[in-house]
This record gives sequence, structure tokens and C-alpha cells, in this order.
Amino acid sequence: SGIVSLNYLKKKSSGSGSSSSTDCDCTTGAVGLYYCTSSNALNIHSDHSYDNATTIGSIPSHEVCLVTKKSATKTFTHVVYDGISGIASWNYLKPVDDWYISVRSLPDKTVYDLGESFDPSGLELLLRYSFVYTKNGETWGKAGYYYANSDYTLSGFSSSSAGEKTITVKYGGKSTTFNVTVLPAQATDASIYSAPTKTTYLLGEPLDTSGLKLKVKYSDGGQEIVSSGYYVYGFDSSLLGSQELGIFYKDIYLTYSVMVVSPGLNQRRGDADGDGDITVADALIALRIAAKLAGATSETLECCDIDGDGAITVADALRILRVAAKLASPADLQ
Repeated sequence: SGIVSLNYLKKKSSGSGSSSSTDCDCTTGAVGLYYCTSSNALNIHSDHSYDNATTIGSIPSHEVCLVTKKSATKTFTHVVYDGISGIASWNYLKPVDDWYISVRSLPDKTVYDLGESFDPSGLELLLRYSFVYTKNGETWGKAGYYYANSDYTLSGFSSSSAGEKTITVKYGGKSTTFNVTVLPAQATDASIYSAPTKTTYLLGEPLDTSGLKLKVKYSDGGQEIVSSGYYVYGFDSSLLGSQELGIFYKDIYLTYSVMVVSPGLNQRRGDADGDGDITVADALIALRIAAKLAGATSETLECCDIDGDGAITVADALRILRVAAKLASPADLQ
């Protein structure tokens, strides 16, 4: 990889590859593949000072080199040949017509979140060429390749919307494409926006999540209220008492509580879960109903409305708790 004079590089025309092709534009110096038109080897120099620079290599006649940048000057350009990088003269370099590019290595990053910038790190191009030329009345052919990981241009990427994006790579007037993916906004957090309407169940009743809504936050800063798309598990209506149910939504885990109580036949006053005993769990059921964190069945209302005012209140819950703590007699609940 190095720098040689363009004075001995000329563009190869299709067909026989005779030296009658048009000279390249020395003021443009586009990157790409060029071949040496000099009958002798074209020297590669270490820097722009052609007369005083050290010769670090050479490009044999009709061999192909890679021009890696625009012209160093109107006379010299940056080249790579046989692992040597330096400066050479434009006057003996001509573009190879028959070459194309493909992606040798995709970028290290091919999956993006919304709003992320494109990172081309790791992208490497494969430049393949072939051409024929006439030398001493005989027709010759050449084929080969170079690698390039810079001096290309990219277009087609946008992370403002999710989906597959086709990226166009241009190098030396040639182009190819590859795809990357922009992910939709990811749910990063959630909370219960509104609890289910029904949180107290009789033995054997099926689960009812009507009214359950979640407030979901996303990686792009947005949020929304969702009433579907979640999975509720852990409910068993054959078991009396409080149950903690799980809510699973897009890798986010939440919980809420429900109560399973027995039918109210012969249910003791204050025995909210119908298990035959008055315990702290019964007081908790009454307190949750009083705080409007749970609903009440007619049976629960009948056994837990201790003061008979038609509602289950904190005062009712405290009276049940006193009995559970053996600070009062169950008869005090009658």
C-alpha cells in the first residue's frame, strides 16, 4: 500500500484493452482500481516530494493497483499495491473498466434502536476485477481483488422508524447494498394503571381480568396505557385466602392480589375468607375492600359489615383485627 505517479496509470477499455483509451481526469482522482500503462514499472514513493522521496515499491506494467484517495496533487495520487501504500504519478494510471464491489464483512453492528446513529465499524468491501490487454501482439488477461474499508459513501439509513433498512455503499463509482434492522421501541417499565374490577372470588369462580390496565414506558421515551397483550397467571380458585397473581408483559413482571372466599352459607361474622376462623387475613380482606383495592361479594359484605352501615370500612376491618389478635371476642362482631 503506497503512492505512485498517475503518469503511468491509464483506464483500461473493454475488449482488447489497447492503450488508446482516454486519459483519466488528474484533477478528480476518484478512488477505484487502476492499471499501469507504462512499459516499465511505475515507482511508488513515500511522500509527495517526488524528486526527493524514497522509492518504496513499484507497480509492474499492466498490474492493477488501488487508488485509495483523491489526488494528492494534480500529478500524484495515493495508491496501494502488493501491500505497499504510497504516492505515484497519475500519468501512467488508467481505470479498470470491468470491476465490481461486494460486501466482504458486514459492520459489527447491524441491529439498532430507534434514534441510534449508524456505525460502519467493521465494514469491509471486496473489489474484484478482470480485464484483457495486448502486449507484443499477444492478448493477455488479468483478474484479482482488493479489500477496502474506507473512502466509501453510505446512504439509506434512518433510525426514525422501525424496520429493515437497505444501506447503499458506493466506492469508486460502483455500488452494492446490505441490510440492517431498526427495532421498534422496547418496553422498559410498566405499572398497574388500574386494577381489575373483580379481585374477590368465590370458590370455583374463573379469573376475570376485566378492567386491568397497564401503563407502559418505552425506550424512545414514549408511554401508553394497554388493556391487552399481557398474561396473568398463578390463580387457583380452589384455594381459600389471598393469592398473589403475576402479570407478564413483554419481559416485564408485575403482581397484584386477589382473595378467594367461600360461599356465605353459615359464614361467621368477620370470617371474610370463609375458612372457619377469624384471622389477620380476614382483617386484611376487609381493609383492602375499605381502601377500594378489592371488590366485595354480597357474602363478604354480609359478614364484614360489622357496624351494619351498608359498607365495609376501616372501622370494620379494625374490629375484625381485634378479634384475630384475641383482643376481643368473636361475639363482639355479632
